Amino acid sequence: MKKLFFLKSSILSFSTLFLLSFLFPAFLSAQNGSLDLSFGNSGIAISDFGNSESANSVAVQNDGKIVIGGTVLIGATQKFGIARYNTNGTPDNSFGTNGQVVTDIDTLGDCVCVKVLSNGKILGLGRGMHDFILVRYLSNGSKDSTFGMNGIVISDIPNIVGAVNDMAIQNDGKIVIAGSKHNGGSNYDALVFRLNVDATMDTSFGNAGMQLLQSGAETDEIQSVKLQNDGKIILGGVTGTGNDRDFLLIRLKSNGSLDSNFGNNGIQITAIGPVYDICRTVCIQNDGKILASGYTYYNLPNARDLVIVRYNANGILDNTFGNGGISVVMTDSVDFGSTAGVLPDGKIVVGGTRKTATAFDFLLTCFNTTGQLE
Repeated sequence: MKKLFFLKSSILSFSTLFLLSFLFPAFLSAQNGSLDLSFGNSGIAISDFGNSESANSVAVQNDGKIVIGGTVLIGATQKFGIARYNTNGTPDNSFGTNGQVVTDIDTLGDCVCVKVLSNGKILGLGRGMHDFILVRYLSNGSKDSTFGMNGIVISDIPNIVGAVNDMAIQNDGKIVIAGSKHNGGSNYDALVFRLNVDATMDTSFGNAGMQLLQSGAETDEIQSVKLQNDGKIILGGVTGTGNDRDFLLIRLKSNGSLDSNFGNNGIQITAIGPVYDICRTVCIQNDGKILASGYTYYNLPNARDLVIVRYNANGILDNTFGNGGISVVMTDSVDFGSTAGVLPDGKIVVGGTRKTATAFDFLLTCFNTTGQLE
């Protein structure tokens, strides 16, 4: 039976960060969504770094070990926090100290994404006082001294004030990073850039390694990046002006230029509810169709419903899915979708958060191949 791994992140809403004293991963059975009692403590593994921590990203190694990337807050200083678990949810004592590594950056360092590289090394992406921070670790958790300055690259992009949110690793080891460029006030451009394996700018991509993208709205921000098998790049995020936001989907060719065969000259904008539609994550099905998930203010005033949208490979809404390509889960709670995946049978699982009157809870939602709740 295939098992799923989801992360209980401390980022419980688009604009609010809650710091927790633990990382909270859980394995769930793919058959019925029940917790896998053979993992951790009744399906739950907790790592306490002894401070305030937030878990932001999860990756699974080829050997099944699980890597968590996040932030450790010590006083007023943010540090990279990495934890690794064995396949049964116990701390991997061959990694760092008791399965944990804390990396002190020379300024604030918030780890937003972690990836396991093909050679077993681990790459963490962060942000802080600089535009981006990369830390590369050996498989035992020590910093890779052959990368940057003792394993750390801290860089400002010239003439750019930006924030990075996600990264993807190409088969050749190059690093695609996406986020936004702040132009002042509420004006943002979508930002994507590509680095060589050594974290230098890949000047064969976009304009000297970087691409700024504008949909024509006041705000364009990228939250998620995925790579197609043909090397094209899928970007998911939000676009809008004033109080309105819509789903934003962009496809780039491997050289960073817009793919005119996708959506409207490479860009697809989807309005779902009357006000805020926030795309938090994208993923690609085996058949090339694209899933985008997040939340929508669909049922005002009972706002923020989990939503998943499916597009054909050309960026057009898939009318065989949900209602015209859109499936909204309307409840009496406030629900957010944060991550999505596809099971071997084609069913779709979205992980996120449910906010009730008294608590924030982990939320797992399963859809069948036509976008109906399973």
